[in-house]
Amino acid sequence: MTKAILRWALPLLALFVLGPAASRLVGLLRAGDASADVTLLVNTTPALGVAVALGVCVLALVGGVPASRALGARVGLTITGLTLAWSAWFTAPISVLARSHDGGTLLITLAIEGALMLALGLGMVLLLVRIGAPAQGDPLCEPLGEQLRKTFKTRAGLAAMGGAFVAAMVIGWFVAREPLRGQSLFAGFVAGIGAGSVGVWCGSFAGRDVPPLATIVGVLLVAVLAPVIGVFWPGGEALHEAVVRDAIPGPLRLQSIDVLVGATLGAPIGLGWVGSMLDGGEHASGNRAASA
Repeated sequence: MTKAILRWALPLLALFVLGPAASRLVGLLRAGDASADVTLLVNTTPALGVAVALGVCVLALVGGVPASRALGARVGLTITGLTLAWSAWFTAPISVLARSHDGGTLLITLAIEGALMLALGLGMVLLLVRIGAPAQGDPLCEPLGEQLRKTFKTRAGLAAMGGAFVAAMVIGWFVAREPLRGQSLFAGFVAGIGAGSVGVWCGSFAGRDVPPLATIVGVLLVAVLAPVIGVFWPGGEALHEAVVRDAIPGPLRLQSIDVLVGATLGAPIGLGWVGSMLDGGEHASGNRAASA
């Protein structure tokens, strides 16, 4: 009974209480012209931006921790992502930021912000996986130490991580085509779904036991590497021209919080889809072998 209540109450809490509270924290940040065209570090007070980032993550965990403990890590990640999505909506697109900032400095700042959110996002994911309630058939519920070993020390884990990163970049390129904040957020979500699916497939070709944590890490890497790649292509000096021509590469349109939403809300969906397909294929193969 308690689990049934939490399954309904926690998403509502994230959507209507925690999410709006997180967005209000982001609303404290201001640009040099006193507008709200900011990100967590691209604003007049980056130190406050770091505090806001920490506050947003704490609010996300207020719903994510009880969800993970009671219902499993996958549900905890989903609740966390719902809260993060609210805060992501209140950051400015890069096409707006580039009009009032030097292109090279902007991209470097976004890469630093991406590193910050990568660290915070990975910390949240590891916590939710560590405390997650056991759930039958969910590989996210495996012991955290074993998942970390498989993620960083096995071919399957590295292949899944790389496949997830490439898939997220490609999907971001094709989905985030216009300077619309909602489209970038949606692109991050869809990129997470696609990366979760493609990452597991890539890992399955390198080894039998694919750690789902590797695909989530692969998505998070986009927050750092997309702006780093942007420093060299299209480059800081060419960023303003790209804005004028509306030719900013899709991955650069994804803000760091968009990537976090993809890793927490989108990737578990992709993992579930491809995991059920692979499990179904293994059962079918086993049945054929048994009948033979």
